[in-house]
Amino acid sequence: MRNCLSWFSMLFLCLVSCTDSRARPTEKEFAALRGPVQSVEESTDSFTGSRPSRQEVARRKTTFDRRGNWLVQEFFHEDGLLLHLEYTYNDQGQMVKQIARDPDGRETHRYEIQCNDQGTPLTGEAYDESGQLVRKRVYHPDSSGTRITRWEEYRVPENFKTGEFVFDEEGRIVEAVHRYDVNEEHVTRYAYREAPYPSSTTEISPQGIKVITEFDSDGRPESKKTYLEDGSLEHEGRFEYQRTDSWNNWTRCRVTEEGDPDEFGIITRRINYFDQPPLEDIVTITAPQEVVDLVSSWDEDIWFFTSEGNPVRDLSELSADDVAFWGGEHFDRAQEFFKAAGVAPEFTLIVGGALDFDARKDPPRLFITWSAAAPNLEGAVRARLAPVQ
Repeated sequence: MRNCLSWFSMLFLCLVSCTDSRARPTEKEFAALRGPVQSVEESTDSFTGSRPSRQEVARRKTTFDRRGNWLVQEFFHEDGLLLHLEYTYNDQGQMVKQIARDPDGRETHRYEIQCNDQGTPLTGEAYDESGQLVRKRVYHPDSSGTRITRWEEYRVPENFKTGEFVFDEEGRIVEAVHRYDVNEEHVTRYAYREAPYPSSTTEISPQGIKVITEFDSDGRPESKKTYLEDGSLEHEGRFEYQRTDSWNNWTRCRVTEEGDPDEFGIITRRINYFDQPPLEDIVTITAPQEVVDLVSSWDEDIWFFTSEGNPVRDLSELSADDVAFWGGEHFDRAQEFFKAAGVAPEFTLIVGGALDFDARKDPPRLFITWSAAAPNLEGAVRARLAPVQ
């Protein structure tokens, strides 16, 4: 499962981003994103067990300029920011600089690309945090000067690895070969339909392990199969897109692996667009200090949710009928909550049945349950309580 989840990335096909300056797609197009995307916040969670327990696998935020190129990428773990990347492009849309910073903002890595007049890379140099040159790549354009066909990379001063690209008559890359200093090579092959995105990719490792990924007509992965050296299928992952926004960009994907029904992954994306108000990641609900103190003593995996279309902003807006707990084990907790909130003791306690937030005839405005239920709460957004100022 983690193999599928870690692979699913907005870095999709970025290795080809500097191969042809005549028809260079932006990073937004590589990621099959539509519309004036300004930022994408992506969170990947793993769920296991018949009553799933949740574990965060990865989280990142990518910010784009209006052309669709990366400005900043930030990668997070459970303790906060892990890595910050900044990007600079030339007038032809070619990335010419990448700077990596640690959580304290210190520069730890820098990669600079020098280009010809057509904007095609000629050399790339990597520097460490002390400014020392540690890696250099030399690109070889074809006779037109616009398309990279070969490159060599050096760890200063010794040879490190080389690469070659093969294109079809329409200028689309069909094969990328990486050769390493131990005479091993990694091959990636691309097949296409009418759409600009690949219909499939086949990766072959130096050990002979083959990974085949199939894509739909919108450029979204549908399945990923991994085969061992002897040709036997090791595992198969499938991607199910459960939500899309008004631009038809997916916002939630369920990742499953054949033969393992009790384990799955959920990838959620919050996409903000230029000239539109930003989406709220977590809605803040003001509440009396007594209620906030009570909730802070609960298990951290007990989450609050409110309606995405009609979010609660203040606990005083609600009556007991507007609130629901899911799970019989929350009975005592629910009574304590309503007592602290100063509302009538009658409340909704859902012991079983469907967790689909929107499917209920009169969905609650505030829903309280375990964090693992989040993938089933269609139309809900996570909420947190904050004391009244």
